Amino acid sequence: FWLKRINQRDRRHFHLPESPPKRRLSLALQFATMAVAPADKRKIVKKRMTKFSRFQADRFKRMNPAWRKPRGIDCRVRRRFKGVTLMPNIGYG
Repeated sequence: FWLKRINQRDRRHFHLPESPPKRRLSLALQFATMAVAPADKRKIVKKRMTKFSRFQADRFKRMNPAWRKPRGIDCRVRRRFKGVTLMPNIGYG
């Protein structure tokens, strides 16, 4: 690692070995090491495009709309009732 930092003049001064010439891979070997790509790349369809906003952030101007997990004991969102704000989870990718 430190040999790379020393320039050519210093290599001769310290009697260090010259760096070996870099080898180029043959064209056939380069193609063999490349990853296989599909002929038609399919577009990933996201499950949800809209951002998750904080529950009841539309009611109060003082609340930041950035998502926060609801922690109330009676909160409908935390209890996942039908028809209420959805909570983000791992399936939304």
